[in-house]
Amino acid sequence: MTKIEKLMEFAQKEINNRLGTYKYTDDWQWNDRCFQFEVLELIGIEKSGKPKEKSCGIFRFIPYADEEFYGTAEEQFINWMNERF
Repeated sequence: MTKIEKLMEFAQKEINNRLGTYKYTDDWQWNDRCFQFEVLELIGIEKSGKPKEKSCGIFRFIPYADEEFYGTAEEQFINWMNERF
């Protein structure tokens, strides 16, 4: 598992704890330096039984490499999350 994949695993757990019951993440994308995901909110059920959802936005996280100045990637993600959620 790469460093960014480990960070994404950490991020998924942290963000899911904050989103609550009717919001969730989807469409995770990444490369070796950053990742992004979309937050969706369940707003009902269509007549066909398919979930009806709306996008709350696409979020991208790019950690700084200088851990001495910015903190670990996990600490940076927590700070980033605190600003947004």
